[in-house]
This record gives sequence, C-alpha cells and structure tokens, in this order.
Amino acid sequence: MTTHMATEANVPIEILFRAEANCTNPFMDVMLDVEFSGPDGTTRRVPAFWAGGNEWRVRYASPDTGTYGYRNRMQQ
Repeated sequence: MTTHMATEANVPIEILFRAEANCTNPFMDVMLDVEFSGPDGTTRRVPAFWAGGNEWRVRYASPDTGTYGYRNRMQQ
C-alpha cells in the first residue's frame, strides 16, 4: 500500500514506523527501507534507522514541491 503526502522542496520530513514487538537485535534482524515516488515518477529508496524499542524512523527532503507517495520495504 502506498501512502501519499504533500511536501515542500528541501524541507525534511520524518516518518515513524512501529513494529508489533521489540527485536532482539534490530541492527541485524531488520532492514527497513522506504521508497518515495515523486510527482514526476522518479523513485528514491531511503534507509530507515532504528530509534529504540520497536520504533524505526526515516527522514527525507524532497527535491521538488508536490505530492509524494511512499511505501516501506522491510526484510527480517
């Protein structure tokens, strides 16, 4: 499922993802990337980072103003 949001150019946004449970070793057990798709169809994959407990975050600053879609890609 793709989620959409409007953003300004070069203004960082942060998105929070929560797992249902804590991981024993989040650095080795989980890889979470977020794929952003721009209004012009370009796609950028950005790695998320572990923020403690069961939370991961990703930060992204779009190069252009517009509505962007994003979806997560998780590997365990």
